[in-house]
Amino acid sequence: MLFSHRMGLKPRSALQLGVMDKELRNGLWSVLVENVLRNFRGSLDGVFGRQLPHVLGSNLDLLFRAYWFSYLKIPTDTIPPTFDESVGVLRNHFFGCKWNEVYDFVDFTIRQLTARPPEGLTGNMVTDFNSVLERENSGYRIINGIVTEITSGAEIAEIGQAISSPLAGVKTHLETSLGLLTDSKNSDYRNSIKESISAVESMCRTLTGDPNATVGAALNVIQDRVGLHGALKASLSNLYGYTSDEDGIRHAMLEKPDITFNDAKFLPVSCSAFVNYITEKAPESNLKMK
Repeated sequence: MLFSHRMGLKPRSALQLGVMDKELRNGLWSVLVENVLRNFRGSLDGVFGRQLPHVLGSNLDLLFRAYWFSYLKIPTDTIPPTFDESVGVLRNHFFGCKWNEVYDFVDFTIRQLTARPPEGLTGNMVTDFNSVLERENSGYRIINGIVTEITSGAEIAEIGQAISSPLAGVKTHLETSLGLLTDSKNSDYRNSIKESISAVESMCRTLTGDPNATVGAALNVIQDRVGLHGALKASLSNLYGYTSDEDGIRHAMLEKPDITFNDAKFLPVSCSAFVNYITEKAPESNLKMK
């Protein structure tokens, strides 16, 4: 963590879903450079044995022809004579296109390299792409060779509804959890999980009037006043138990050295759904949400 992040001098960045900032675009291009473009091998001069700077006839010949023919859809006889000039055309497109077209380019590149891998390529491009996507807090990952949305609009709506809770404690904990989860410069998955759990605990304590109340106690109150199907009550109890018992997230998972975005995202979404459900049932139970 850099000084500016530790001191809170740089603002938090939201989850990049439907947008793309400069750092994310730069990172994706750099993955392409390091994994593909730096491995350019031109054909050899038949007289002197020197490597020629031309794309056509090189190890990346088929890839660049595919860019022109199938992706850019411009005549292939406009491919510039030298590799550097050809890369310049792609670079201008990459940094000048819309956010979704960058993902189109990544999709297309992966598909082409998987179907016809050039000689001389090293490294793991997909792994490197996903590392950048996670580092820069993108809402997308490459799964099975395809750029895939990992945070749906429904999940975002669930969290947004819970954050509008009339309970100040719930609102504060969930806002903090979401901020820690989606800060591209200083994400903190462990504390994001803790804040999500604290939001549920805060709601239960308010509903029961007991500062030490558990989810189980709150569910008993709601069941007594409204009635919950036994299976539903059990599923809600089990969800919270998963986060709070000795073998659950609060203990075992928080000790893992490699908690991922998907691990951490599960709790804000699930806890938000829990909060929203109880909030909607509270009026039927004559429970005050304040």
